Amino acid sequence: MPGILCINADFEMAWSGRRVPDDPARDALFEGTGETVERLLALFDRWEIPVTWATVGALMLTRPFDFGRLARFNRADPFFTGDWYAPPPFGSPRAKHFYAPRLIERILSAKTKHEIGCHTFTHIYLGAGSVSEERFRMELEACAEAARDWNLTPETFVYPSQYVEYTGILPEYGYRVYRQESLEWFRFGKPYIPSFDIRLRDWPRKIATGLGKWTDERFCFRPACFAPVRCAGGLTKITTSTFFPGYFGISKYVTAAQRARRLSKGIDRAVEENGVFTFSFHPWQLNRRREECLDALERICAHAARYREAKGLKILPARDLAVPEPES
Repeated sequence: MPGILCINADFEMAWSGRRVPDDPARDALFEGTGETVERLLALFDRWEIPVTWATVGALMLTRPFDFGRLARFNRADPFFTGDWYAPPPFGSPRAKHFYAPRLIERILSAKTKHEIGCHTFTHIYLGAGSVSEERFRMELEACAEAARDWNLTPETFVYPSQYVEYTGILPEYGYRVYRQESLEWFRFGKPYIPSFDIRLRDWPRKIATGLGKWTDERFCFRPACFAPVRCAGGLTKITTSTFFPGYFGISKYVTAAQRARRLSKGIDRAVEENGVFTFSFHPWQLNRRREECLDALERICAHAARYREAKGLKILPARDLAVPEPES
């Protein structure tokens, strides 16, 4: 089997990292996301690279949604100071950060055929201990409803903040693939800590993880490859090799050239080992220093395209990594 590259864009906009019901300061981070997505689509078309857009379901809404159906879960999240299921309404000044039908249309109409996956309906954090199976099912049903307006049946599911639960019910909603995050060496065998869940005892690990992350990115350590694994119910688990960061936190000290070199090493490894190299990124995080971010991604895509031509590298969306049922 030739090496495989799988790129995931976790498309979430203002649903990501919500802390308070109304936060104009945070909204500023998402200004320009439309242009970023347009530039990304042009880049992927240029190199004929299909991407899995793991999309928060509410971004697909084309008309007002009755969030009151989910209102009984409003106070379930201890880190959110308000009603979770009372987002800005359609037509409000903040709506452009929470609903993106125009961008969904652009993704679907791109020359390169991308995949629209699911990233829950409202970017709920299963790691917060506030998401029951009932709530998760209702989110999946809302995602399916939003997707139907686009004649879509998402097949790939991506969990926010790396917390994986209730995988057994995913096939009931048509999912064939789900993604988990790798525990890179600088995580010391433990999962990412969402900022809402950091306690005093977590700070030493948080600091050590940040320094390790900078070391990994600055010195371009070669990311790992992970084979897809077939699970119960016909579901396939894929594992992200690494993350392409924006200019935030410790990663703002890493150059575009270093970003490109590190991820290109992952592609090299996939070809050498006949492995699967998967990386993800957040489109909104590329708004800051956009040209440098896009320059790094351009180099990565060009490198992948060269390997596709010269060495048979396959570039696939996540749904195409589903492991078939073994022949009896």
